[in-house]
Order: sequence, then structure tokens, then C-alpha cells
Amino acid sequence: PNPEGLYGIEVCKNGEWLQILLDDYFPCGGPELGPAFSRSNGNELWVLLLEKAWAKIHGSYENIDGGLTKDVLQDLTGAPCEVFSHDDEDLWNKIVSSNEQNFLLTASAGNTRAS
Repeated sequence: PNPEGLYGIEVCKNGEWLQILLDDYFPCGGPELGPAFSRSNGNELWVLLLEKAWAKIHGSYENIDGGLTKDVLQDLTGAPCEVFSHDDEDLWNKIVSSNEQNFLLTASAGNTRAS
């Protein structure tokens, strides 16, 4: 924690690196409930700070509900991202190759009740 309550996080939005300045005030569900959205393990602030930075560059917390993991990874890392479809005949080979190269991999169920 920063005793001044001020933090800077760099994100790469649309190919441009931006420094986002944040305070340590977070929306809460009430005194007993804690943070209204993301939660972290113990007293870690990084999850709440990343979420707040993401909300700030998108205009509000409401605007960041949902979306694709690839968009978040691209903006946080500046690295290119690729999406593979379940109907790709070479999907398993692409997953294995990506894993062998130590790429970050995520999965999604899409826009279903199971996602």
C-alpha cells in the first residue's frame, strides 16, 4: 500500500501506452461486504487497482462488465493476441504449440449461461 493513496498503472490502449493515475478509494457493497466488484486474496490491492484502471479508461465500471479476455490481455501487456475457435480443425495443435512457447492461454464459453 502507498501511504499517500496514489498509484500509477500503465496500460496499452489501442497500441498507445498510457499512465493511469488512481486513488485508493474503491466502490463497496457496504461496510460489511467489502469491494463491490473484484476481490483479491488478503490485503492485496493489485486486483482492485487493475480493475479501477480498466474502468477509468472505459468510462465506468458498468462499461467493463463482460467482454473478451483477449482485449484485456492486449491492453495490459501490449502484446498481440489471437482467438481460436472451437471448430478449428487444428485447435489442439495450436493450444499445444502456444503452451510450449509459454504463451498466456485463456478459455471462454462465449455468451451462454455457462460462461
